[in-house]
Amino acid sequence: MKSVYDSERLAAYYAFDRPPVHEQILQSAPLTRQAGRALDVGCGAGLSTAGLAHLARQVVGLEPVAAMLAHRRTVAPHASFVIGQAERLPFAAGSFDLVTAAGSLNYTGLPSALAEIARVLTRDGTFLLYDFSAGRRSVSGAELADWYASFEQRFPPPPGWQPLEVRELPLARYGLRLLDFTEVETWLADDLRRLPALRAQRGQRRQCHRARVLQRGRGRRLVPDDAVGGLHQRRK
Repeated sequence: MKSVYDSERLAAYYAFDRPPVHEQILQSAPLTRQAGRALDVGCGAGLSTAGLAHLARQVVGLEPVAAMLAHRRTVAPHASFVIGQAERLPFAAGSFDLVTAAGSLNYTGLPSALAEIARVLTRDGTFLLYDFSAGRRSVSGAELADWYASFEQRFPPPPGWQPLEVRELPLARYGLRLLDFTEVETWLADDLRRLPALRAQRGQRRQCHRARVLQRGRGRRLVPDDAVGGLHQRRK
């Protein structure tokens, strides 16, 4: 069955008509050093991959649908891209110091994807998982949440999509431990005006994005599991 993302029109929309929030979100991650190599799993058109430029010396985006990468050279000119699936990453073990997934693991077979991400991380590598499930609300009122609810009624999530709550995942099974869980507030006033579906909403909008950091390596737990903020570390 053809994927809904196998579309030139959708690829252009993802590349040029979405708010460039990734760099702002990634800047909030509690990372202590620049990575040598970073992998962006389920990179779409490449916006999330471009956001990694300041976090790693070499960046690779992985996307299962080739059509989505039509504008990759414009969106992320300094990154490399590979066609592949999260459940079968085409990389050697210990290849990356940093792995990210921006709203993409909802479409994967989670057990296989998490096992593969843990495999390609270096021993003390970090996995940063973030999504936009909280971005459907605004601090200024219920207008954005109501619009999103009506949007989902007309356009349900694609087949295979599933809700994701990282704090309920059996992370220890994959050698990962939750270390930090954060809700990042991002101002998107100018960027939201670029979205045709929201063009009538001219006021400022602040969206919350959930960021989770999972780490592989020795290290101790940095925060309690029920804290609003969360890192995962690799067990020996």
